[in-house]
Amino acid sequence: FIYFQFWQYGEWVDVVIDDRLPFLNGRYLSVHPRTSNEFWPSLLEKAYAKLQGSYQNLNGGYLSDALVDFTGGIQVQFSLKDPPPDLEEILKAADKSQCLMGCSTSVQSRRNIELRNGIVQGHAYTVTGAVKIPYKNGWKHIIRIWNPWGHGEWKGPWSDNSPQWDHVEPKYREALLRNKDDGEFWMSCKNFQEQFSWLYICNNTP
Repeated sequence: FIYFQFWQYGEWVDVVIDDRLPFLNGRYLSVHPRTSNEFWPSLLEKAYAKLQGSYQNLNGGYLSDALVDFTGGIQVQFSLKDPPPDLEEILKAADKSQCLMGCSTSVQSRRNIELRNGIVQGHAYTVTGAVKIPYKNGWKHIIRIWNPWGHGEWKGPWSDNSPQWDHVEPKYREALLRNKDDGEFWMSCKNFQEQFSWLYICNNTP
């Protein structure tokens, strides 16, 4: 048996599962990693589904709830349609403090629709970084975001092949840019506010 703990209603709750996973015709029916010998994401999802009552109950839901359930941390959320004036500093401070961060796009239909710019509607993303770098004659705040699907990226300014990177010093470009379709991408804070609806920050330390 495998034991997990989740934060529920102010206390840690134990969830016990076996190691059997839903499988059909050689394919997982649940979350699965890219490597064949890694099982913890699938087992974590199974335990969380048991906590919630079923796999079906994991459809939809709120990223903010999952962050708290997994960590027991304190969560705050910001509407990006009416963001705080110091949003860039909030993101940098949260990244420096190693807070868990996520963001989500607005729901326009019952299906996840990928827009021409690469952003998926009604979808949750992970915020993996926020930095301020020298750019042209000033400074630029950029945000790194990851699509949990592992593919599908932003195609606008500061994306992998965008011309903005041509004006960044080589040492910063080499440290920050990974030119491959792995679901992770950079964008400006301005575009971040335009493309996403909510920002979630979960702090696991006092």
